[in-house]
Amino acid sequence: MGIHGTYYFRILPKSFKPEIVKKIADLGHEIGYHYDDLAVCKGDYPKAFERFQKNLHILRTLAPVQTICMDGSPLSKFDNKHLWQKYDYKSLGILGEPYLDIDFNKVFYLTDTGRRWDGWKTSVRDKVPQQEEWNKKGLVFHSTQ
Repeated sequence: MGIHGTYYFRILPKSFKPEIVKKIADLGHEIGYHYDDLAVCKGDYPKAFERFQKNLHILRTLAPVQTICMDGSPLSKFDNKHLWQKYDYKSLGILGEPYLDIDFNKVFYLTDTGRRWDGWKTSVRDKVPQQEEWNKKGLVFHSTQ
């Protein structure tokens, strides 16, 4: 069909499967890093940046990685995208981070945050201001149950 997407992966010991990342990349899809480093490192910026670079390297041994997207980490008081207030992801060859680089007035954003299509209503971080406006216009998913 020629339809390609971006798959963002976290590096978690219990669920990270390099062979799956490789298969998805081999199908022509983009691979990105779904980072949670600042939350995992409990706000330690240097440690988080070091971990970020290590995990990015792991993914890049499997496929090119040009985009990243923060994990909301709702149980943490640390916002993962704040890592970029002290460091520059573009210096690592990253082209973009959706929460920081996309104009959501021009792009319609759908998220399954909280494992729900309407999870943005209760999400701590995985949301953009335009979602409420889209909701008012009826641009929402409805359950099939």
